[in-house]
Order: sequence, then C-alpha cells, then structure tokens
Amino acid sequence: PGTVTDPMSGGVINPISTYPYPDFKPERTKSYEVGINARFLNGRISFDGTFYQSNTYNQTFLSVMSPATGYSGFYVQAGNVRNRGVEMTLGYNDTFGKVNYSTHLTYTANQNKIVEMVHDYRNPIDNSLVNITELTLKEAGDVYLREGYSMSDVFTTGILQRGRDGKLVEEGNGYQVDRSQRIRLGSADPDFTMGWRHDINYKNISLGLMITGRFGGIVTSQTQAFMDAFGVSKVSAEARDNGGVMLDGHRYDAERYYNTVGGQGLMSYYTYDATNVRLQELSLTYSLPKKWLGDVFNNATISFVGRNLFMFYRKAPFDPDMNGSTGTYNRSDFFMAPSLRNLGFSIKFSL
Repeated sequence: PGTVTDPMSGGVINPISTYPYPDFKPERTKSYEVGINARFLNGRISFDGTFYQSNTYNQTFLSVMSPATGYSGFYVQAGNVRNRGVEMTLGYNDTFGKVNYSTHLTYTANQNKIVEMVHDYRNPIDNSLVNITELTLKEAGDVYLREGYSMSDVFTTGILQRGRDGKLVEEGNGYQVDRSQRIRLGSADPDFTMGWRHDINYKNISLGLMITGRFGGIVTSQTQAFMDAFGVSKVSAEARDNGGVMLDGHRYDAERYYNTVGGQGLMSYYTYDATNVRLQELSLTYSLPKKWLGDVFNNATISFVGRNLFMFYRKAPFDPDMNGSTGTYNRSDFFMAPSLRNLGFSIKFSL
C-alpha cells in the first residue's frame, strides 16, 4: 500500500486496506458446443467432430486507488475471456482373419483471447471512471496480460542495444540493453495437438501404441539462462572454444555476452519452439487361456506398459510439456525435475 503524510503531526498514515466490495458475484462461464458423430462402411470408419466456444465473465481485478482516500485499491468484477476450439477424431477398425486392427487419429486446437478487461467502471470513492486494458500479475511471476491478446502470450521488455554500425554496444562487463518497449515473443499455447493410436489384437495377445505431438507455441528456459551465465552449459563451452558468440555475422566475447543475456537477464534470447513428437505409450498384453484359470477366475491378463518412452522430435532444451508448478501461468523451465520414462508390469484377475 502507499502512504499518506499527516499534515498535523508530520507522521505517516498507512492506507487501511482494499476498499470493501459491496456485492461479489460468482464468476460465470457461458459455453456453446456443436458436433457430429458419423459411421461409414458398416462402422469400419468413424468420424467425431466438435466445435466449442466458452466465454468467462465477472473476473476479479484489483485497481489502484489514491492513498489520499485511505485505501490501497478496490476490486473490480468485469472482463470477458473467450476460448474457442475444435476437436476431431478419425478412426478405422477392421478384422483380417484372426487379427483385429484399429487406429484413431485425433486433432485438437484451441484459441484463447482476452476480449475485454475493464471499461468505464465507476470508482466507489470519487465516482470517476476506471479503465484497465493491461495488467501485470506479480504473484504469477510478472505475467503480463493485455486486452486483445491471449492469456498465454509471453512478453519481454529487454533486447540487446545496437549501435549505428549494427554491432552490440559494450557497457561495463556486458552489453547495453534496450528496455524501452514491451515485445510479444509468442504464445505458450500450441497451435494444435495430435495423437495417433494403434491397437492390434491376435488371439490372446494385444499390442497398443500411442504417438502424440504438440505443434507450435513457445517456452522459455531460465535453467539454460543461468547455466550460460555461470559458464557451465554446453552452449557457453562451445562459444569459448570458438572464440566467442556469433551473432548476425559478428563475433562477441562469450563471457561478456552471457553476462548480459544469461541469469535473470534477457529471456527473449531463451525462447524455444515447443513443438515435439513422442512415443507416449506402448503396451503389450497377454490374456491367459481360460482353461488355465479353472472355475475361480473369469479372466486374467499380464501386461507390460511403457509411457513417455522417447522423443522423435524436440527443439527445446527440456520437455516442453512439463509444468514447473500447478499454477495457471506455466511458461518457463526453472530448474525443473526432468521428465521421466515409466516402465511397468501388471497382473489382473477378475472373478
């Protein structure tokens, strides 16, 4: 909260707190959905498609008030955030002799937009009109939100300054930085995701395989930034071995460069394409013949299951589908634990 100087005593008066809100309303979401479910060639080919849209209203914002009022701020309930997307599945299922084969290809895409934040909201103290079209959430790690953009857009305020000759300008033990403008780096959300599942059944044996892919979107890596600043990353070692960092045809001192962009410096230089394709799951199941089970069990299966087995393609220096926390705004890797490959066996009996 801000402070106010008492003209009589010369002391300092702290604002009481946030102005009491008279009528909090629940956050509301209106959603619409339309879809199609179709089967062809006696059910061998299937198609499911859904288009949806949801709008969320009455979101809570905290607006700053003048300390002269005795309050630090007041709550505003307004806004309209829209999510719009499509989900589709194309499947094929057929039997060839004693072999049954099925495959399903899924596609999902979602677009998020902050349609409106706060417009012409009445200040409860002086009756003035309040407008909020951009917001920085300190509690979420300086997440910046702007009307007309996405909730998942990533912004930065620092880029390397260049002189008239196009080269970086030295300053102290680093290079000059321009922080005069806020730049949108991209969205943390993927353009679309896909999954391709195959299932093969032959007598008592079943084989399942799932490939998943995330296409588009960006992530940032503070882990890489700190490792570069400390000079312990592979990238910084290669730069030293090569006599410096090559940037737009010019070579710069590696230590000076990473002192500037690394650590908590310039995250615009640690932005990566989040596209990745992986073998998400592989399973092999054997159903024990019923004559082995007697009259006690109806069936029993022995299975081997592996998940997140390996990547076919990845550009980021970490698993971009990993989350550093359970919060809403997960956009960066900050010394996260690595993603894990899981292998397991299971035995199931049913009476």
